Amino acid sequence: MPDLTLSNVELQTKRLLLRLSGLEYAAVLLPYYHANSDHLKPWEPLRPDNFYTPKKLTPSLIDRVQQMEAGNAICWLLLCRKSGELKGECNFTNIIRGSFQACYLGFSIAQGGQGKGLMHEALSTQ
Repeated sequence: MPDLTLSNVELQTKRLLLRLSGLEYAAVLLPYYHANSDHLKPWEPLRPDNFYTPKKLTPSLIDRVQQMEAGNAICWLLLCRKSGELKGECNFTNIIRGSFQACYLGFSIAQGGQGKGLMHEALSTQ
């Protein structure tokens, strides 16, 4: 039986690799957040200047992993298959099971990836 731990789950599309977010991705998340902070500002809550620092990001990533392990969230990173560059994030949070079957969808796409259908491609993954 394959090992289905969070660290080795991956989905592939024509242009993207979708990997579950975790501590090992802090090094690619910080540059993504810094490079796209102005682009994403209209859709993000107000954040203090030190929000996207290793000190602040680590607890957030730990919480993501704990939420995924509890079955309450799925947090994907969208990486370019060719370059490995982080192109965006796609998070299903507050997952409700049972007959209601619902969740929240939150996502962001890098400014350079906007308008190229990458999020549609990621969300259409089967």
